[in-house]
Amino acid sequence: MARSSQLPESVTREMVHLMSDVCSGNKGILESRRELLSGLAKMVASDCWLWALVSPMEPGAVPKAVVDLHGGFEGDQFARYLEAVSHPDMGELNASFYKDLAEAGGTQITRRRQDIVSEEVFRETSVAPLFDRANIGPLILSAQTLANGGISLVALYRNASCPSYSEMDAHVAHIILSEISWLHHGWAREQAVRCLGLMPREWIVMNLLVNGDSRKSISSDLGISLNTCNGYVKEIFYHFGVNSHPELIHKLTVGDGRHLVEY
Repeated sequence: MARSSQLPESVTREMVHLMSDVCSGNKGILESRRELLSGLAKMVASDCWLWALVSPMEPGAVPKAVVDLHGGFEGDQFARYLEAVSHPDMGELNASFYKDLAEAGGTQITRRRQDIVSEEVFRETSVAPLFDRANIGPLILSAQTLANGGISLVALYRNASCPSYSEMDAHVAHIILSEISWLHHGWAREQAVRCLGLMPREWIVMNLLVNGDSRKSISSDLGISLNTCNGYVKEIFYHFGVNSHPELIHKLTVGDGRHLVEY
């Protein structure tokens, strides 16, 4: 990976400006996260991005997360993306990334897809066509393990037809996401931990509900009946101890009175 001294001056200047803008003013942490990711995505030519809290998990397990913020997804692309990342193959595909993360001891790590798994291996999996269907190709993952046990994860994606991210792209993302360390703090751990009890389809519907999607929209995007969707929603509400869509969003983005820290 390129050293910071080898970054072009114009890139270094753009990074400094972005971090300065994010840290200035009296913005809340969610607004700051969105501003940072939107700016970073533009810098490294990403088509879509997200910031999520991932649950603690066993090695090789399929990660489950509450997607707190995202941008750039179009139409039903976010639903297609959730279907892809909930596939059973994802546990093995991302095993080396989460192994490195566990060994990093709370330090930020950043990897491109080709650093995690070869294209040949990826193409042999059943999950590859799902990412193609979602029009998602090259990626950068950057994460750190939090003191409360969850994982703060940032993912940057390019459309399937785009060239892979360069080492410099990953280095720029790593510097920005590790230098403003307080952006990773303040998560309510129970948000992600309680996702562990959800079935894959319920987990997908839960994240679409948090995204603000209606039941009609979710049933259309996932190709299921409204009655089936209602059944999933009922199970999700019961699982999280809520009675309404707004209550679920509040619980998963704020928590049970243990707020996301505002700076």
